[in-house]
Amino acid sequence: MAKKTPQPGLTTTLVHRIAPDLLQAMDLLRWYQALGTEPTERDDGPAKDPRGSRNAVASQALVWFAKPANHRDVTYTTLRSGWILISVTVPRSVYEPIAALADRERVQTSRVIEAAFRLYCELMVPEEMFRYHRTVSQHGTSLLRAREKIRDK
Repeated sequence: MAKKTPQPGLTTTLVHRIAPDLLQAMDLLRWYQALGTEPTERDDGPAKDPRGSRNAVASQALVWFAKPANHRDVTYTTLRSGWILISVTVPRSVYEPIAALADRERVQTSRVIEAAFRLYCELMVPEEMFRYHRTVSQHGTSLLRAREKIRDK
């Protein structure tokens, strides 16, 4: 269920259902891209760095998928009602080729978007990245617990 919400300017907001494991992979890729990046400074305070945002990951996936070599022989998944609803904003220049592809393939745009996210994450998020994230998360949790013990004394 990808709904296109009209936005002023040059963006399109997509409201879309994705499988929980796919959302986890997208968020892991977002987390990984944000590692080691410094937010830029503005006159009115720190700016939010667009690298590592869910919108950026969605845009990357759609741009990658729009290339003909990346969507050959793809199987479009049937979306399930129990999947998680997300909202991402992408440039219209990124959305329009995906909508055109859906028209050419005679498939719902939401199914093309899901395939783009799924295949991009399969390519970009290897199992090693999940293991690394688990290790970092476990270490971070133990550090926070140790800090709480010191604070509570």
